[in-house]
Amino acid sequence: MMRWMAPLRHLSAKLLCDRISSEWEPSMGEVTTIGLDLAKQVFQVHGVDAKGATVLRKQLRRAQVLGFFSRLPPCLVGLEACATAHYWARELAALGHELRVMPAQYVKAYIKRNKHDAADAEAICEAVVRPTMRFVPVKTADQQAAVLLHRGRERLVRQRTVAEGARMRTGETLAADLIVLATGYKGQEHLLAKLFGNEVATRVGPIWGFGEDDELRNMFTRTPQPGLWFIAGSFAQCRIYSKYLSLQIKASEIGLLR
Repeated sequence: MMRWMAPLRHLSAKLLCDRISSEWEPSMGEVTTIGLDLAKQVFQVHGVDAKGATVLRKQLRRAQVLGFFSRLPPCLVGLEACATAHYWARELAALGHELRVMPAQYVKAYIKRNKHDAADAEAICEAVVRPTMRFVPVKTADQQAAVLLHRGRERLVRQRTVAEGARMRTGETLAADLIVLATGYKGQEHLLAKLFGNEVATRVGPIWGFGEDDELRNMFTRTPQPGLWFIAGSFAQCRIYSKYLSLQIKASEIGLLR
């Protein structure tokens, strides 16, 4: 039985071609814009040159990302907004790259074929250079920590508040028609002393409540401490009385109010 086999010269040419295509990477100066699709372990990179031609398609393990981008000249890098996008944006910006973070729903329109990592990276690369694209400001680590605290508090409130009233730590539900969340048990005098010292707090005196003249004490008006004004209460109160307070401050600054 005889079988046909390709000449050795053709096999050698195919092997050489495969080896070159797998090892080839673009020149560092060719890449100007990169779309980076983030993941838990394997990241997808799609890069184009100044003319928009694709010059880079590559997968990177998490540990390889910073090393790869450190070898690239400064370029524009696009990311989809997600839980880790701000971290990677800060890290890559520290390497000299320009980072732009976009909402995922705006990038979706640029996916040309079935959704997978390579298509996502290509869509990010195309969307990031669109003149009408909207971007998300990159958050600092402190800003992300503050957001985490606020979300945790909101979740705790939802877990503790039910239709029938308030759910206690023991699991018991306390029936209530109205739940008031106290923001503090001490008056503004305590905060004033903490910020400016006891001398200033003593000079100003009680804050809020009615005085002997049946007027609010040290609220929406001048206080015994020059340059110190107070405004508080509900949003509606602050919205109304802020105008009167600002007129008093202006009058005091130009010498009309003595």
